[in-house]
Amino acid sequence: MKSLPNELLMHVIDYIPSNHLSVFLFVCRYTHQLVSGKAYRKTMFPDDLPLSDIMNFCQKHGSSLVTIKLPHGKRYPDTFFMLLFQLCPNLNFLQSSMTPKQIQRFLFRTHYPLTCFMLTQHYDYGDDLDDLIGMTQDHYNVTKLSCCSSIFLFPHPPIPDTTLTHISHYFHHPGALRNAILPTFGPDLLSLTLNVYDILTLSVAEIISQKCPRLRYLQIPHVKAQGLWMLLHKCNTLVAIVVGGNETNQDSNDNNDWTINDDESNVHWINQENQKAVATIKSHKRVWCIHQQSSHSSDSNRLSWHIGILPKI
Repeated sequence: MKSLPNELLMHVIDYIPSNHLSVFLFVCRYTHQLVSGKAYRKTMFPDDLPLSDIMNFCQKHGSSLVTIKLPHGKRYPDTFFMLLFQLCPNLNFLQSSMTPKQIQRFLFRTHYPLTCFMLTQHYDYGDDLDDLIGMTQDHYNVTKLSCCSSIFLFPHPPIPDTTLTHISHYFHHPGALRNAILPTFGPDLLSLTLNVYDILTLSVAEIISQKCPRLRYLQIPHVKAQGLWMLLHKCNTLVAIVVGGNETNQDSNDNNDWTINDDESNVHWINQENQKAVATIKSHKRVWCIHQQSSHSSDSNRLSWHIGILPKI
């Protein structure tokens, strides 16, 4: 590198994709200076990091940042988030401890049609969540994770050049997920809930990882350990997986099958299978939290787990 003229080095770096620039941070001071404003696409700020250090980092590298996880449990004023989005104009995922009222005020001022929000560590919503849903329903889907009082917001269409960002249920048919749903809608999906008959095996997880490059949230009624590991290995954008739970949005034609699936022995077996699978990934480097919850339904003993995940991009 030292033998190349600086002008030629600048020209070479201009042709390199931003996701491959990080290696130049460690070559020499000059290349570090050239790419430092372009190379950082993701940052997970430590929980004890002062606000001043966060702002200094965003001032230097914000123009290339697309994913930010702010310190867990820390509250920041509205002015901080306004400045953060000015410094990071390409941001498409933000995890923070914003309150429902705070993000309601924030989105009321400016609409961010490409950004997903994960709000964590809230325990007393009151009417704030209903107000948030009512205010954002034309632009965002709002999903509440009751087990830990987190909230996930992701954009509705119309996002430019997209078809569908969210599938909450679909008719069961052998091969429907693999041959129709994922090839058609996968590239644009931000949120997906699997049908109860589509168990997350290794092969299902692999095709989800291949066909859904933007997926942030995945709900899975029944999972195998190999499937979870495949998702954590290959699904780079995932930030939350909900395993188990009592599905209510299935089509009416499946009612008889649901009666069979909800029999006590079968539910107990699925709970055990899910619990064993979730236990295998507790120490995975991408997993930052696992919260368990029992179903609130009086006629179901289904358990669910929310797995918080650090995105790779």
